[in-house]
Amino acid sequence: MSVCYGSLHSRRWAPAVLALALSWWLSSGPAEAQCAHGQCSVVSTCHTPARGVPASLWDGLEPTDTGVLPGDRDSSDYTQFNAWEENPYWDALDIEGRYLFTAAWQVFEIWDLLPNPAQPVRVGNVGFSTTNLEGGSDHTFDTFGDVDAPPGDPAVFALAGRDDVGVVIVSATDPTNPVIRYQNHERTARAIYSATIGAQSYAFAAEQGTTGTGLYAYNLSQAKQLGNRCTEKVPGGTNVCPGVFVGQLGTEAPVAVDGVGNYVVSSGGFSDRGFRIHNVSSPSNPQLVMDALANDSINAVAMWQDGANFYVAIVTTASQARIYDVSCIDGGFCAPGAPLWTASLASNLITFSESNSIPFLYFGTQNFCVAGNQGEWLFNVSNPAAPVDISPQGTQVINGESVSYWGWYYRVNGVHGFNHVAPRMGKFSGEYFYRAGKSILDVHRRTGAAPPVANFGVSPSEIYPGTPVNFTDLSTGAPNSWDWDFLPDGVPGTSSTQNPSGVTFPDAVPSAKSVTLEACNAAGCDNTTQFVTVLLPEPVVASVSVNPSPALVCQPVTFQAQGVTGQPPLSFSWRVLDPGATTVASGGGSATFVWNTDPSDTTGIQYTGEVTVTNGSGMDVATSAPLTLQGLPALPGAGTFQPTYPGAPLPSTSTTVTFSVTAAGATEWNWDFGEGAGYEGWTSDPVTGPAPTHTYAGEGTYEVQVMVRNCLEAERESLPVSIDVVDPVEVLSFAATGGVFCFGGGCVGDAGVPITFSQTISGSPDFYDYDWDGNGTFEETSPTLVTSHTYPANGVFTPVARVRRSLGFGELALSTTLTITNGADVTSPATPTNPGAQGSGASSVTVTWDDASADEDGFRVYRSDSGGPFVFAGETAAGATSFIDPGLTPGAAYRYVVTSFNDGGESPATSEVETTAGVSGGVFGDGFESGNTSAWSAVVGET
Repeated sequence: MSVCYGSLHSRRWAPAVLALALSWWLSSGPAEAQCAHGQCSVVSTCHTPARGVPASLWDGLEPTDTGVLPGDRDSSDYTQFNAWEENPYWDALDIEGRYLFTAAWQVFEIWDLLPNPAQPVRVGNVGFSTTNLEGGSDHTFDTFGDVDAPPGDPAVFALAGRDDVGVVIVSATDPTNPVIRYQNHERTARAIYSATIGAQSYAFAAEQGTTGTGLYAYNLSQAKQLGNRCTEKVPGGTNVCPGVFVGQLGTEAPVAVDGVGNYVVSSGGFSDRGFRIHNVSSPSNPQLVMDALANDSINAVAMWQDGANFYVAIVTTASQARIYDVSCIDGGFCAPGAPLWTASLASNLITFSESNSIPFLYFGTQNFCVAGNQGEWLFNVSNPAAPVDISPQGTQVINGESVSYWGWYYRVNGVHGFNHVAPRMGKFSGEYFYRAGKSILDVHRRTGAAPPVANFGVSPSEIYPGTPVNFTDLSTGAPNSWDWDFLPDGVPGTSSTQNPSGVTFPDAVPSAKSVTLEACNAAGCDNTTQFVTVLLPEPVVASVSVNPSPALVCQPVTFQAQGVTGQPPLSFSWRVLDPGATTVASGGGSATFVWNTDPSDTTGIQYTGEVTVTNGSGMDVATSAPLTLQGLPALPGAGTFQPTYPGAPLPSTSTTVTFSVTAAGATEWNWDFGEGAGYEGWTSDPVTGPAPTHTYAGEGTYEVQVMVRNCLEAERESLPVSIDVVDPVEVLSFAATGGVFCFGGGCVGDAGVPITFSQTISGSPDFYDYDWDGNGTFEETSPTLVTSHTYPANGVFTPVARVRRSLGFGELALSTTLTITNGADVTSPATPTNPGAQGSGASSVTVTWDDASADEDGFRVYRSDSGGPFVFAGETAAGATSFIDPGLTPGAAYRYVVTSFNDGGESPATSEVETTAGVSGGVFGDGFESGNTSAWSAVVGET
């Protein structure tokens, strides 16, 4: 006999039927007998706790929980006979910004991903019994079935509620204290999708109920602004909440909804076949732009945009998955073409998300009795016509059973599965994949199984008709197949080799030829297109440059042919012409020609350089701009000139120094940089000769000299310049570390109490300067580190440290903002207590703070076990205040710090306190554990 207790929802059971089931449960024998293979019954002593899949099965995905899942993300030990709110069943999730939102039957939660995305921290946790929502009951197990927050606005989200709970809108401005702002009740909301349209956020809900069935729109931004909760039932009832309920989209009766941008897609399952897309640019005036597949019953839909293209994925009730290109909706009402892709998948749920800009579809299922080694699929849809499932496909025999990555989690598979795992919904945030698996909420990381990024190189750089061209694959991401397209002009037209060579373009007309590479691996494909320019074979010279201009007699003048093309081999012929077109110098052989001027060349007139380029196909000629040759001024006398460097005479804080010298008449230079090697040799380069750059081997004092000469006068030596070269100095870190309490907003310390600062310095400074109050004046200078400072009075400060060499400034850094206060006295620190019979749950701790003084404005409590997260704040006079800190692991140790604050600032408690999270029963009020079933009306139906 196989009894699936997880099916207790959606349709009421008679108490007698439930009693019969319990009778079987209580008489079914020892726990070991109930762990039989092939069953999906729940036994708290087996198939729990859930554990991450072993490393031997990792391949492109790996779990971030390599051992046992944390207790707040694992309900696989839940027998469904006690507190549902303390044992979430995760049906749906959404991610916006740093927050993960979950709908978990009788609970909705907010998780913070920022401290460590691999291990989300639950910061908000609201059980149905505490909400005072209309509809539902303590035994409406699956109250919250879907959740969605609008893109870019994690401060508000919408919930789909069943059993007359309807649509619930929650403000998450403070994620630790989510507040319900709106409810539209007396209907069941099956699914919900949120969007940002213009400056407003909206939710679109698929609803069924006595007050209306259809796809309805709500203004989330308006709901978030409501000062108090507003409850209504529209259409068909009261309408008392201004501006929240927007209206209905069409006449369909949907069970699934999704969307992207200004479009919303919905489907109606068996009762309302096909799918429809509305343009909701104006949510109060939606426009139907697609009504498709009227003969198909569709369980689930997903929609996304890639560039200018829009796509819809569906799963039919016959378990057929399809993807359609629906880009035509941008032009108005239209019909889709044939599906781009189809597959038979045992799935009835779809989720779309992106991982670092790569689009993914996750196909899940509501079936917690899923068998086999794969009941979920994670497709890379970069190419929607050829999706690639990145789910690891390997198997391993464990305890006599063949196990796969996903199959590891399925209970019905036997010894390696976990109770009531149903892979329902999953979304990426960066490389991390978050999965709502009914009895588990787990995290997986994508580890490189990603499509390649296509790229390629081309050689040679100049291509002429018939030139053999080589293409080199430069794709990243380890592609293993390549598809090259050289059509319509290339020979051959295609290739599948990694690095094709010898491709030719015989067209003699110069033009840009299109070349496309598609590179693929197991995770998908990517393509890129480049244009190869085929040049005319005849020589072309764009221009001729000349340097220097003007030039001095005896100075080499360089002419350079620019922008030269032409099918090799090319021949170059040069002439230098005077104003009468007489040749004064000539040469050839390359694109560069150097005219070595001498005293016989006439000064004060203009010369031009002319190049002639020829090959077997033709000839081209180009001429430089006019060049004036000037007479040589006299060289400066020896010892009458001197080199310099930037910042002289201050030390150089870099070992690389650019020197310069001014010496009229110089056409050659010879430098000695003072490192003992002497003069390095003559150069006539008109740029680097008078302004060389030199890199020294290390610190030191160096004497630098230069000699100059020209073709008429002998060399002259300069005076030396002395340069101190010092290593750079820098403050790498500067922070208050002692005598303060640091938390998310900075650090607090007491006036009159020394505060210790840690500093990390690079280099060897001569002085350490400190601006302790951050006002721009460095009031303390020391030849050594100063590691402590005492603030005499209250205030908020941002200290600055600076290091420098003897004659110049170095680098500075800011510390953490410090709040200095004489504060208030904390006479009694936080006192933890076990929640015990309070029924607050196995993951709660009560912290009580007792203040015996009366000068505080309030207090704050920080939990210091994971970086000091803020957990509670209050305003109090003398007395005691207590609160529940949710999200703890039973049996784990935690530490708390209490700070008090007044107008002078915030001050930490005199001591910290530790506690161990306790365990609580948390029973139903009707006493069900004792066998009293009279108050129960259980439900059974869809799984």
